[in-house]
Amino acid sequence: MTIGNWLTVAAIIVAAIVPLVVAHLHRKQMRQIELHRADPSIPVVPPLNPITLFLKNWGILIFNVLFNIGVLINQLLKTGPITRGQVFLIALSLSSLAFILLLETMKQSDLKIYDHMINAFESIRDVSDTMSDVTGTMKSVVDLLPHLVTKPDEQEDVKRLPPKL
Repeated sequence: MTIGNWLTVAAIIVAAIVPLVVAHLHRKQMRQIELHRADPSIPVVPPLNPITLFLKNWGILIFNVLFNIGVLINQLLKTGPITRGQVFLIALSLSSLAFILLLETMKQSDLKIYDHMINAFESIRDVSDTMSDVTGTMKSVVDLLPHLVTKPDEQEDVKRLPPKL
């Protein structure tokens, strides 16, 4: 088959599938609106499809891994003398594959680290609140000290002890 034939087949398939998908989405939206009218606690926007949720979480990683592996396979299947460009593409694909996997590992472990950081910041906030309370109490005590303590010259009934020899 020629490229023109493949394009014709692809156009027929797309022309048949698009109206079916649009009709399905329209029916889904109408069902959700009817459910919302019957019970306003149900949101108008339905929850995401599990496939959509999976692709939101893992789609970028899957695309990058497949793309880099595809580039590697393409470069490794070439028969001929190796050029600098091929070496560069192989090195770039391997390094970007390692980098993407490292980022994903860091993202998964960061969730635990963020929890620990939030707990540490809350503890620091509690300590600083306690310190500000203690500082306020100490300031009020310092403000009261001049009123509680009199100078020795002003004390008439205090007996002076002789110095120890």
